[in-house]
Amino acid sequence: MSGCKRQRDWDENQVCRSCGIDYSPPEPQRESAQNTSSKSDSFVEESSSTDSDDEQSEESDPHETENILRPFHLAFPVDDLPTARKFYTEILGCTTGREKDESCVFNFYGHQIVAHKVPKMPKLSTSPVDGKKVPAMHFGLVLEWGDWHQLKDKFETADVEFVIGPYTRYEDQPGSQATMFIKDPCGNHLEFKSFKDDKDLYAFCRLFYGYFEGIYSLTDFFKPVSYTHLTLPTKRIV
Repeated sequence: MSGCKRQRDWDENQVCRSCGIDYSPPEPQRESAQNTSSKSDSFVEESSSTDSDDEQSEESDPHETENILRPFHLAFPVDDLPTARKFYTEILGCTTGREKDESCVFNFYGHQIVAHKVPKMPKLSTSPVDGKKVPAMHFGLVLEWGDWHQLKDKFETADVEFVIGPYTRYEDQPGSQATMFIKDPCGNHLEFKSFKDDKDLYAFCRLFYGYFEGIYSLTDFFKPVSYTHLTLPTKRIV
């Protein structure tokens, strides 16, 4: 018998071809083996399903924002809501969303801006930029090069008054840009700018920080989620 086991001369039913002894396991062991195999198969299927779900979850992660531009939100004051509404819809081409007696939502080139009625507009402060007095608080857009020139022509045709007329800021320097400033009827200032190369959007040089040598780009540290422009006043720059 031991010779049979050592030689393993068995048929497909685990019966020795030499002596005819049945070496197959008892029924309970067979069932246990079948159950184990079944559980193992089930586990593999569940694991495969879980892995598939995880992969699908990773592909559709709602928090993944790389290469996805999200709308920007900005609220600003106006002391004459109907006049402001006319300006933003007719001159800037915005569409309106929710409207109330005290506020109006605008679709500003895909971004949400909201005009809030106030009894008195805040005082204007300016800051020197490239030899010009730039309104310290303003917002606007970074447009494609061709779109910027089309908007400039539209402003000129509509006799929109420029606070700072169209010109090239930092010409022949890092961060060179086409820019222009206008203001709405309530005194809010808007800047529209454009770069021939969007990489210059975050370029700065020695003129900006006097002790820096060479040119640096902040795009290595973060990516813009949207080309909306906003400038805020501050008393101190650290």
